[in-house]
Amino acid sequence: MMDKHEEQIRRAEEAHAILRSQMFVKAFDDTRAAILNAIASLDNLRDDKARDLHSMVKGLEKVRRVLEEHISTGKLAQKEIEGRAKLTDLFKRRA
Repeated sequence: MMDKHEEQIRRAEEAHAILRSQMFVKAFDDTRAAILNAIASLDNLRDDKARDLHSMVKGLEKVRRVLEEHISTGKLAQKEIEGRAKLTDLFKRRA
């Protein structure tokens, strides 16, 4: 069973693989471009559809940020595990 830090590292590795995936990058870029094209074609940028499309762009960006947050958390977890290992090694040498 994985501890909390190991799970965070696993999630970070998955998030990193997703962000590097050509399919994800293409899908993300195509979706963003489609939304921006829809916004550009609107006559009135103050109507409900414009607000909905703006929310879609924000939501899409949030997906990327959440994946990046998992990567950052995983890096911190890795440092925590390395720190624990150093302390354990130090105590073993003193014993």
